[in-house]
Amino acid sequence: MSHRVVEVSRKGSKKILVTVGESGRRKEIEAEEILVAVGRESNSDLLKPEKASIEVDERGWIKTNEYLETSVEGVYAIGDANGKHMFRHVANKEAIVAFENAFLGRKVAIDYSCVPHAVFVQPGWRASVCVKARQ
Repeated sequence: MSHRVVEVSRKGSKKILVTVGESGRRKEIEAEEILVAVGRESNSDLLKPEKASIEVDERGWIKTNEYLETSVEGVYAIGDANGKHMFRHVANKEAIVAFENAFLGRKVAIDYSCVPHAVFVQPGWRASVCVKARQ
C-alpha cells in the first residue's frame, strides 16, 4: 500500500520488483511470481455529488440505503458509484432494483448476501467464489 512500482526485472529464476513509498524510500522485493492487481477509487472529487446534497462516505462512494436510494429522495446510485461490489453483473441487478423502486413504485431491497465472481490467475485455471456481504 502507498507504494508505486518503478522497476521490474529478473535475476535468474526470481523476479525483482522495485517500489518507492510516499517517503521516497526504495524497496526491492524478490519473488517467484508477480501478481498485478488494480483497484478502483471514487471520482466524486471530480463529480462533487455533495453539491446536489448527495452524501458520500469517507472514501468518496455515494451512500445508498437498501433500496439504492441516495440521501436525496428519488435519486439512486448503482454500479461503481456506490462502491459496493464493482462487477458488471452486480450493476445489472442494481439497475433492475433501482428501476423497480424509482419507476414502478416498489420497495425492493438489494441483496448482497452472495455475490458470485471469479479470479483468473493463469490460462486455463479459474477459482469461483462467493463473497459474503460486508458488514
